Amino acid sequence: SSINKNDLTVSFTDGISGFVTMTHISEQFTSILEQLDDKMDDSDHDEDSEHDSSDDEGEAEAQKSKDLPDLKQYFQLGQWLRCRVTKNSAMDSRRSKKEKKRIELSLEPSEVNSFSEEDLDKYSAVQCSVKSMEDHGAILDLGIEGLTGFLSKKDIPQGWQCLPGSVFLANVVKKSSRTITVNFDFGSK
Repeated sequence: SSINKNDLTVSFTDGISGFVTMTHISEQFTSILEQLDDKMDDSDHDEDSEHDSSDDEGEAEAQKSKDLPDLKQYFQLGQWLRCRVTKNSAMDSRRSKKEKKRIELSLEPSEVNSFSEEDLDKYSAVQCSVKSMEDHGAILDLGIEGLTGFLSKKDIPQGWQCLPGSVFLANVVKKSSRTITVNFDFGSK
């Protein structure tokens, strides 16, 4: 229902919403965040060696949030996603009455695709995350051990940025030994 700076808000029926933090989007997206964190640590270390004065942590945090990936480049409002609840604070008995109830979610294909290779038939819906972009299309992570996904360039919608770490729901078109080919056409059977 909304794409925020540090998380996504996902709407369910009955007016219930859940939140997906940046670290629960995909393994590839988490890797991007870790690389960014390492880069920030290296630059902090370089600055520390140049300056022997105390750090201004507020300034460092502001720079870090400026460098975070823009979730609006990875997701679109109204996009259908498969989610898994990772934490429900309403069920936490240690939560104080004043604390807001919060449902935390994961979009990671390894968390939400709870089926085996045999379950993946033609026209099945599967959550995918982009591992990399190649000449002919995108190599995808399906979160299923031993299987890789592929999305042809011709099946990528016009104007959609297919960035490493992006997560989307796709339709299985073809299944070969270790590769599942997907597209966005859920209407044809």
